[in-house]
Amino acid sequence: MVSGSCAEAARLAIELRPDHGHACLFRGLALLQLGQAQEAIAPLRQGLAIEPDNFELHLALGQALVRCGQFAEAEKELQTAAQLRPMDPRPSLELQRLRQR
Repeated sequence: MVSGSCAEAARLAIELRPDHGHACLFRGLALLQLGQAQEAIAPLRQGLAIEPDNFELHLALGQALVRCGQFAEAEKELQTAAQLRPMDPRPSLELQRLRQR
């Protein structure tokens, strides 16, 4: 399974370079693709501890939190993503979907 091997490769990358925010992002995204949103939250938060202004990390964390039913926290992450990159439509689209629940 390709996504599974991507998730495993990203896990190994985090072991080797725990200070690399993009490795955390890739692990979180791979886990999201595998339908493992709850497991994606920890590496995404780890990445944000390293790169607190990373748009992609905030967006992915917001998406994972929505899938886990943590809507208030998801809204905060998506709003932060929208502030970091106002011209990118993805956070606004996610917020619209979240508010329609």
